Amino acid sequence: MSKAKSKSLEEGERFVEFAPILDATGRKYLLMWLQDKLLPEEIFDYPIKSDYLKHFSTALERIFDHPDLQALLERQPLFGHRLFTETIHWLRQTFRHIEKGHPYETEADHLNGWGVRPEDNLRLQWAYLCRDAEQYTEGRHSFDYHRSKLKDQPEDKLFNRIIDDILAIWDADLQGRILQFQLYQWENEVEDFKSNLDQKVEELTEVEKIIGPYIDFLDPDWSLDNSSIQDTGYDVLETYHQWLKEEDSLRELADLLGRLRKAGIETEEEIYEEKRLRREEVHDPSMRSEIDGINIGKDLTHLLPNETALFSEPDTEWQFYKKFAEEKLLQYRFRDKRIIHNTDVWQRSEEKTKRKQKGPFIVCVDTSGSMEGEPERLAKVLCFGILKMAARENRRAFLINFSTGIQTIDLQNIAANLGELIHFLRLSFHGGTDLSLALTKTLEMLETNEYREADVLVISDFVMYRLSDNIQQKIRRQQQHFDTHFHCLVIADQADEEQLRIFDQAWLYDPQKKGVFRDIDRLLRDLG
Repeated sequence: MSKAKSKSLEEGERFVEFAPILDATGRKYLLMWLQDKLLPEEIFDYPIKSDYLKHFSTALERIFDHPDLQALLERQPLFGHRLFTETIHWLRQTFRHIEKGHPYETEADHLNGWGVRPEDNLRLQWAYLCRDAEQYTEGRHSFDYHRSKLKDQPEDKLFNRIIDDILAIWDADLQGRILQFQLYQWENEVEDFKSNLDQKVEELTEVEKIIGPYIDFLDPDWSLDNSSIQDTGYDVLETYHQWLKEEDSLRELADLLGRLRKAGIETEEEIYEEKRLRREEVHDPSMRSEIDGINIGKDLTHLLPNETALFSEPDTEWQFYKKFAEEKLLQYRFRDKRIIHNTDVWQRSEEKTKRKQKGPFIVCVDTSGSMEGEPERLAKVLCFGILKMAARENRRAFLINFSTGIQTIDLQNIAANLGELIHFLRLSFHGGTDLSLALTKTLEMLETNEYREADVLVISDFVMYRLSDNIQQKIRRQQQHFDTHFHCLVIADQADEEQLRIFDQAWLYDPQKKGVFRDIDRLLRDLG
């Protein structure tokens, strides 16, 4: 079970058990309605007819009436799970302080009264039950079908099922009206929630148009409360979206980086539990059902008459004691077996191979003063292209900006970190260059589970000091022992051979010759 599905299940069960809204049955109705509306799959299976759920549409449908919401839920199932848990959390918080009273108290008491009546009374009064249910639901339901069945005085099981259906329809209608009343009491909170939801739907839809399809974009702390980006942020994303379209070579390079490492093969062991039911007879001395023969022993309660006759005569009494001591007295044998059912359980394992997902990216971008101008724009465009590629392939991406210090952004969590990404795209480059800080952070990230199989890309003009031997040794260790690929893009008109020897693959992009980049990796190796 996925984490999102598990979270929805846990929060839903807690909502039914403890939420200060409606009663337990009403909360089940509400949960099932939200499941049908928001979740991509069924995880709750309360014994409730789907027809009952329509009573909650009047109260809740307008909250989820954004025209793009359903399409977004279909494309992004995780969003549905997060919205589901966020909604029931909001309902729980909103109604925690609401007055429990409502104008339907008398009706609720009347309904509860019908629910506890004995069957013999209901067989006499069922017509009044149908009448009350129709009156209280104000003609929204007809119970003629139920009347036609009850007139025939059906057997107990069918009779109770019909009565339960009448009560359930009435109860669902009542719970829907109570919810609608309570939501009306908190109209401002409803409008705030709807406004935040509509804004989030528009935001995610716009981002999806620019960045493309992306998966698993919400972290556990996501909520509807705060927008990830301001309106002007879309302009920045759209600008870089257009620039990437124009920079064919950078777009091709971003896609090339995505294809360089093929998805590997991994083996995993799957454990299966198998069961077999057995039926067998066992002896049970305490069970004496019927006589099925004679055997020998010393059970005095089941002796044959001729054995008791031995004991009754002084001349043969000694024979009785002898047979008793030897356990050879004749006695009745009873059928003392019973049938038991046993379950044998065992486990077996199978090894299966599957294709691993491609690993993540760590991108180190030189934001020093020497990159100001066209190199800065090109570096940002390539980062934007890598983000689109990583989002499309569901790969994590970690951005490290470096000059004399470093800043980091985890781009896997796109929705939560869009603000930081936009800040980076707006950032003016300045300061000196210290690649060692960025590579130290990179090597640290390569030790984590999330980025252990990452590829690394450094974007810079490489106007900097030579890397220390210690950093180079650590990079070689990653390359040799963990198959980590270190790539670089030099944004300049020429490259320093010594600076680039540590990289597996190197490209040169001359800002003065737009649209042209060269693979200088082979050239450097030929020179070496």
